[in-house]
Amino acid sequence: MSEEATAVEPQTKSPTADSKAASKTAWYRNTYFWIAGASLLIGIFGLLRGDDSIRDPGQREESYIWAMYLAASVLMLINGLISHRIFLNQLEQEDN
Repeated sequence: MSEEATAVEPQTKSPTADSKAASKTAWYRNTYFWIAGASLLIGIFGLLRGDDSIRDPGQREESYIWAMYLAASVLMLINGLISHRIFLNQLEQEDN
């Protein structure tokens, strides 16, 4: 028998496996980023249209509600970045 016949082909990932892995690790699948985006849009809307446009019915009067939404947006973005990095590190550790 020749060496070529007994050599084992190295296994490679299929293109569909790579796309599934990329989809699994996509940042947009993290809910924190969606909440950050929604808070950002609400905050900008409140900044442009005034606090009354985003105040809930029955909510007490507070000024600068739009700033609270913008601050919440930044906090959720930071939370999303941290949780996504942790997730990617866990996947990397599982592969090793």
